[in-house]
Amino acid sequence: MDNLIHSGVKEIVLDSYIVLDSNEESHYLDGIKLDVDDLTIGGNGHAIDVQGLTRIFYCTRKNVIIKNII
Repeated sequence: MDNLIHSGVKEIVLDSYIVLDSNEESHYLDGIKLDVDDLTIGGNGHAIDVQGLTRIFYCTRKNVIIKNII
């Protein structure tokens, strides 16, 4: 997901569930960084599960929309 966020696209639509595993925990200590403006993440009814290891997102920019994520 990090690669998609920083790819320059303005809309990301999930096509599967995303699960953070313990091997990725150190990379996402503050959550998945949303550090780009004007981004929409559509969950398409999918979940992002960080398994209690961290928060899901860390947003530092403007006009970021997160929708339809369970």
